[in-house]
Amino acid sequence: DNSKAIKDYLFSDTRWISTRYYGIMCHRKTGGWASREKPKRERQKKMERIMVKTKAQLEELVKESALTWEGLDTSDESLKQVFDWLKGYTPLKCERVYITSGGLMDVAYGLTGTNAYPANLSIVSVRLCDMEKPMAIAIPRFRVGGRWLDDIVDNNRRREEEKLNG
Repeated sequence: DNSKAIKDYLFSDTRWISTRYYGIMCHRKTGGWASREKPKRERQKKMERIMVKTKAQLEELVKESALTWEGLDTSDESLKQVFDWLKGYTPLKCERVYITSGGLMDVAYGLTGTNAYPANLSIVSVRLCDMEKPMAIAIPRFRVGGRWLDDIVDNNRRREEEKLNG
């Protein structure tokens, strides 16, 4: 084939033959094709931590039934594992986590005695609106100890009422 001989002669000292118009390159020896464009990296989403400080912020999470873990370690590695697990079930719009102290829960909902949380206990929540398909985690959440925040609050409230009514 005469065209191969010409190509070999013209590009004998280069490995790749570039085609300017199509954005692809041909390997001189193997004839394999490759894209000239750099592979696109998935944009890394930065994890955002929001410390819940008021009952109003807490009520917003309760109203939305945020996915919640009580006593979860709030280290970067631990939260990364939570988001990696979530991504196995649903794409995330953002990696935003809400961290509430047990002390705030006690004050906000009047929790006492054995129903009260330790003041420094971390309660970690992820809003459902930050997930593309939040119902995809409805059943799998039980395997990792995830609960809806409104259920947690309702159960605590019920236990407090039972203590009062004896």
